[in-house]
Amino acid sequence: LDKMAMGGIYDQVGGGFSRYAVDPNWHVPHFEKMLYDNAQLISLYSEAYKLTKDPFYEKIVKETIEFCNRELKSSEDIYFASLDADSEGEEGKFYVWDSAEIQDLLGKEADLFIEAYDVQPDGNWESGKNVLQLKKSFGELAEARSLTSEEVLASLEKSKLVLLEARENRTRPALDDKALTSWNALMVSGLADAYEAFQIESYREDAVKTLDFLIDEMWENGQLQRSYKAGNTSINGFIEDYAFLIKALIDVYQITFDVAYLTKANQLTEVALAKYFNSDKNMFNFKSTDDEELYVTRASFDDNVIPSGNSQMAINLYKLGHLLYNEKYIKICEEMMSSASSKMLEQAAFYYNWFSLYDQMLNSPFEVAIVGQEFDSKRAQMASAFLPNVLFLGGAEEGRLELLQGKLMEGRTMIYVCVDKACQLPVEDPEKALKQIDVDL
Repeated sequence: LDKMAMGGIYDQVGGGFSRYAVDPNWHVPHFEKMLYDNAQLISLYSEAYKLTKDPFYEKIVKETIEFCNRELKSSEDIYFASLDADSEGEEGKFYVWDSAEIQDLLGKEADLFIEAYDVQPDGNWESGKNVLQLKKSFGELAEARSLTSEEVLASLEKSKLVLLEARENRTRPALDDKALTSWNALMVSGLADAYEAFQIESYREDAVKTLDFLIDEMWENGQLQRSYKAGNTSINGFIEDYAFLIKALIDVYQITFDVAYLTKANQLTEVALAKYFNSDKNMFNFKSTDDEELYVTRASFDDNVIPSGNSQMAINLYKLGHLLYNEKYIKICEEMMSSASSKMLEQAAFYYNWFSLYDQMLNSPFEVAIVGQEFDSKRAQMASAFLPNVLFLGGAEEGRLELLQGKLMEGRTMIYVCVDKACQLPVEDPEKALKQIDVDL
């Protein structure tokens, strides 16, 4: 994560990640920027921050969200698919710099920036151009110049704003302005994860707005749509659209405790089971039974640049099974895992999301119920810790979920740490609840 965020694959001026690097050092990217990469990396760096509390990861998450909101977000609170690598017929032209241009723009601030980002007089790439990469930590730069890390960071941030403004005068790469359900759902999950890590309210608000758009606009006549552009939807959803939208619904429930999102997740799951599930293979087909049949009925379950629809559906079934006390969902999840297991052992690198599920299944998840008027602040305190195998549920009232029944204490907000429906003694202090999970804030 450090090397990626310091390398040229990360846009050091404007934030956000390019699609991939063409060298083993993450220096020179293929300059295309995809929503699905950035959405998943927002989640990943947010989780890394929870684990390490490293402010560098916080910086990367915030800059990547700023990039997505600035350059990929529409006025309808939905995110476009990608930015091209080329402008004016030249790959990367929008993003690269020559040394003289940086010196002219930055003046007395240029020396520090040039040292920090490996700007070479003859370029560190082709045609005398530089792909910016962070070669030293802010602490190392500060020590070499008898400055504080804060002073170094402030100078570099000021310089980046100057370069970003100058870059806006260049010819921009073309925008692919369609919006895909699955990729937007990944972005919703990224924003939800970032909200948990940093408690920035705008992240939760943006996650809810985009999710509500997907629910309102992409669900037509009992069928999820895949693509949206200029007010029109098209293409019946593939299983990955269902899988990642259900994931997003579960994730947003976790940060809002609005049970309507779990209800919608359950509805979509039932549709997916009815129209996509292949009981002979214990996997979901790629396309719905409502669609024209393919010559080969595909039920792909290997993970690639995004997880497979099948591995994500298995995780969804596992989580919903616990949240909704639905044993059928857990049974289907276990059957899917059994069907995937032989391939997992043969080619582990292509089944990482399945292994994530397997890891969760080794130990039943903690079900943390938080009930009472102060549910939101107490949930936020707990969720900012690294808790990879915890499901949160609750609200101001007991609501309809079975695990919440009988847990409201008048005038108090209680936290119940449970496993397989068996709960420890309730506590009011989030730190005490975390100790019941054996986690320190």
